[in-house]
Amino acid sequence: MHEFCVSFLIISNFIFGLQRLVRIAKRKYSRGVFITWLIILVVNFGDLFAKELPKSVPYCVTKSGDTLVFMMPIIKPLNGTNGIESETRLITVPNTQAFYDSLKVRAYKKRLTKLMHKLLISSSASKAVPLKFDRADYFEQYECKVIGSVKFEQLDVFGPTFANPNAKATNAITKFANDIHTRTKKRFIRKNLLFKPGDPLIPFLMQESERILRSYEFIKDARFLITPRPNQPNLVDITIYTKDAFSYGLSLKVRNGIDGNYRIYNRNMFGRGHEFSTELVIRNDSTPKFGHETSYVVRNIAGRFIDLTLALYDSYEYRTYGLSLEREFISPKTKYAGGIAFFDIDKSYRIWLDDPVISTSPLKFNYTELWYGRKFFLTKSKNPSAPGLVASARVEHRHFFEQPQNGEEREYFSHSVMYLGGLALTKWSHRQNNLIYGFGSTEDIPEGYRLELVGGYDNNEFLERFYSHISFAKGKLLTERRSYLYTSLSLGGFFNRRHFEQGFFDLEANYFSRMLFFGKYKARQFLNLNYTVGIRRFDPEGLTLNEEKGIRGFKSKEARGTQRISLSSESVFFHNKDFYGFKMASYFFADVALIGPANKFLRNQKVYCGVGPGIRIRNESLVFKTIQIRLEYYPIKPADMSSFGITIKGTLKSKFKNFAGRKPMPMQFR
Repeated sequence: MHEFCVSFLIISNFIFGLQRLVRIAKRKYSRGVFITWLIILVVNFGDLFAKELPKSVPYCVTKSGDTLVFMMPIIKPLNGTNGIESETRLITVPNTQAFYDSLKVRAYKKRLTKLMHKLLISSSASKAVPLKFDRADYFEQYECKVIGSVKFEQLDVFGPTFANPNAKATNAITKFANDIHTRTKKRFIRKNLLFKPGDPLIPFLMQESERILRSYEFIKDARFLITPRPNQPNLVDITIYTKDAFSYGLSLKVRNGIDGNYRIYNRNMFGRGHEFSTELVIRNDSTPKFGHETSYVVRNIAGRFIDLTLALYDSYEYRTYGLSLEREFISPKTKYAGGIAFFDIDKSYRIWLDDPVISTSPLKFNYTELWYGRKFFLTKSKNPSAPGLVASARVEHRHFFEQPQNGEEREYFSHSVMYLGGLALTKWSHRQNNLIYGFGSTEDIPEGYRLELVGGYDNNEFLERFYSHISFAKGKLLTERRSYLYTSLSLGGFFNRRHFEQGFFDLEANYFSRMLFFGKYKARQFLNLNYTVGIRRFDPEGLTLNEEKGIRGFKSKEARGTQRISLSSESVFFHNKDFYGFKMASYFFADVALIGPANKFLRNQKVYCGVGPGIRIRNESLVFKTIQIRLEYYPIKPADMSSFGITIKGTLKSKFKNFAGRKPMPMQFR
């Protein structure tokens, strides 16, 4: 049923075009127009009826005569070098889809439909279609072999690729960048591996080790090559190929004159995975006029996946210093996680920088947190991705030295000690693909689920109350279509002696399609649905449409409420060519949202929407943010907004939501 709903939402993006085609059809070209539209629907939604391919066949290549030809990639070493190459294994499968032949015969009767058929079907079938890059198939052929040795091969930032590791940088700028770049130390790479020489080869741990290396922003990609020893069939040697991203970066946010934020950073100091960032803040109309934000991060201390963060911020808006020491559930194999944090905040108007609730007077407080988690495996299976139960506990203390003195605002910014405990049933693993949120590098797609129950006690200065929430999240590759669907559902809030308060209900669904082809462009369709409603929230709290779950580029103080539903659609077209390593993806977005008070039905809420084109530009060999340029038109808008807008900014790469265990926290209402 959910697959039908998703398909219906995608088709709704073409409603406007369909209406226009119908008008044209009524006038003159009825038969040709409807055949053209039928071709478009077949190309975009034919995957709804496709049969699942065998697991051992990860790529569909082409259509040849009355057969479908599949390619399985096999990576092997180049003779006499340390490089790698790939060869293909071809498998032919009879093609019984006579419908496509019939469609072609009908389409070729008219010039317009013939052109559309060539553009959308013939050209698509002649291209290699990467359905999934499942590394498990490669590793499984060496399962239970003994790891003899582990070697490291690091490629230059610019020039070589995994397909052509001997390539060189071609211009003076990239050669200079290669020279000044400090490669990631082999010691750092080694301590991120979940295996060592002498261990049996477990495919899952090989996949996870590749993924962990790719999760660092300063490592563009990682690939493991396994070579059996000729005279020792039970031994294999592993060569780890990594390709860094250039670790230096900068960002600018310039406002009036020289006012703005000027930031420089290095994601991989000394090649050891340390990150240093410093930012100069200038505001001529504020006191002080100059400020700074400095942080230092040490990753994976002693190979225990413990990260240390030191922060010192001092500007016109806030003054903060503190540290955190944390280990997350980095992998399904991780048994223990936890952390400690301390921050002293002065001259701030929010508890956190992204908190939607803003105080009318400056705040001064300190924040302390301590948490611990333990994973228990529920079966004796040797597969680390088997279901597990995560138990966790957390204490959070917030003490104010300066706080608001009026009404419910004081209740929100109040002294508090909160004790929380959680139980979560989790199961997760990853599959590989590309051209989703990235521009060609390998992306790891999480599959699995997390059922979480959190309960606790809030010792507030005004009252004592209990907290509880239940949430469920699941992500699944729809293998027959090579698309992906993530869904989550959350319900919870606080209980005091009088009533239930600060409650919430949240429903979210995210979908992206299989790879589509439009002439020379590869494309994907993205859909995001969110519904959030608050129950007896405090007056300062509220939802807006100015966020990720609202409407892009939307900036309004008028459109607020405690109930919101939003639907976001985005069609992304990936460009084949690049300019000095910078790749582009153009897109068209259409967002619609309803917002208003929680005590009214959805049909009585205010409706707003926004549409427009945009382009994203990124060089994945750099740690710079993605450059995004977007034009916005708001046909339905509040009175305090313009109908048109333009956004030019750097954005972080979107990330998948995983299903690992986590520290117990109250759900955020935003």
